[in-house]
Amino acid sequence: MSVQVFVSCLTKHNWARDKLIAELSAICPSIELVYLHVKEASDSSWKTSCRNIMERTIGTIVLIGRSTHLSEGVRWEIEETKRQNKRILGISLDGEAAPHVSLEIRHTDVVTWSNETLATRLETWIH
Repeated sequence: MSVQVFVSCLTKHNWARDKLIAELSAICPSIELVYLHVKEASDSSWKTSCRNIMERTIGTIVLIGRSTHLSEGVRWEIEETKRQNKRILGISLDGEAAPHVSLEIRHTDVVTWSNETLATRLETWIH
């Protein structure tokens, strides 16, 4: 049985999202990473679509780059994850996310990219 985890990121980090999906599916097939294809912060309908996807997940992975903390969309996805009482895991794309982490995720785990670390952390979400 597979469980779903939502992936939140800036559009410019779609390359990292796609890499994460490919790598984790190979080492952790019990976890399916899902995301919303298109989001426009000015269009409220994406929030409804996103909320519906997130309701089927066990938590959210946030891909964190230098400007992620400025994104209204990513900030909303973090808040929605918290509203739904789900887990959050931040992944640093630049090796040192601490100065660039949104205030909304500062007290949750933020790790640097390591497939083994990610798989281990995510496995704790389902066991």
